[in-house]
Amino acid sequence: MKLFGLVAFAATSSLAQFQDTCSQQLTDAVAECQKSAGIDDLKLFIPAIKDGAGRDNYCGNAWAGCAKLKLLAPASDCIFWIWKGWSVNPSKELACPADQTTMLCTPNRLAVSEGYGLLYANTIQSNTNEQFAYNNETKAIVAKSNGQCLDVYKDNNQFKLHTYACDSKNTNQKWTITNHKVQHAVHGVCLQADLGHPGAAVGVAPCSGASETNQWFDACDRVPKGYVQLRAATGKNLLEYNSGLYLNPGGHDFNDIFEWGNGLLKSASNGQCLDVYKDGNGQFKLHTYACDSNNGNQKWTIANNVVKHATHNNICLDADPTYADSHAQVWECTPNNPNQQWTLLQYSK
Repeated sequence: MKLFGLVAFAATSSLAQFQDTCSQQLTDAVAECQKSAGIDDLKLFIPAIKDGAGRDNYCGNAWAGCAKLKLLAPASDCIFWIWKGWSVNPSKELACPADQTTMLCTPNRLAVSEGYGLLYANTIQSNTNEQFAYNNETKAIVAKSNGQCLDVYKDNNQFKLHTYACDSKNTNQKWTITNHKVQHAVHGVCLQADLGHPGAAVGVAPCSGASETNQWFDACDRVPKGYVQLRAATGKNLLEYNSGLYLNPGGHDFNDIFEWGNGLLKSASNGQCLDVYKDGNGQFKLHTYACDSNNGNQKWTIANNVVKHATHNNICLDADPTYADSHAQVWECTPNNPNQQWTLLQYSK
């Protein structure tokens, strides 16, 4: 057993030698936290904040001087040396559960990443540059790749975005993340991505409506992989508005995006599914309604450019371009009817 312990210790020490040593900023944060905790010996302090009552005090904000360490730790994938051959990785051992890192994605699954102090939105690479941590206490967003905070500053009377050394008192680094918006808490701007150009820079712009897709972000593992658009023969997209279905040229909003899966077409704008029902006159009508996988009114098939109802016999999604209000409907299926020709597009812009 002693030999095994020595081998394991040697392997850990060898591995640590090939990892980056933590920054002076992180070292200073540890010292500040240690002073706040009143534990003079570093060899006692680090184990204390990793487990037990000390961990509760550290993560529970009982020690005010630990705020900076809690802010930096989740993004600090580095080696902090405690004593000869003894080290910890702050991102793995000193981060509190509420401050763990995550990946932010756009609706078309472009991941936000940091590179040389700027932000970009690109196809998912699953690397450190795509990892960010949000600190609920300081309202800072920390990039794991460089340990700096997302920072908005003014240049020539325009707001610009970069990363900068974290400072819990710097109001340029205060953010809120709610309703899929990453909004600056002071300057009133939101993160904004160019969805049509993977690799393009992520910036900030005045916050727009909730339906705008270029300011929508969520954890990548929560962004549906099946977002689609339905394009009519006229070149216009099907969209939802107040539970009705219409044709529109489309734009940067959720109204013309749908989630397709298990025979359901779910609107991204209101979270309801395309639903066909009979009115009082026995006529088939189209609207959106609360999704229910057991509701036969919401079952569809899409094949050969035709969107056909799977329950109601010979009923197809139909868009007559002569209607003044551009509404879509369902109608009896007829072969080669241009009003019933639809192109299913994977959402990419």
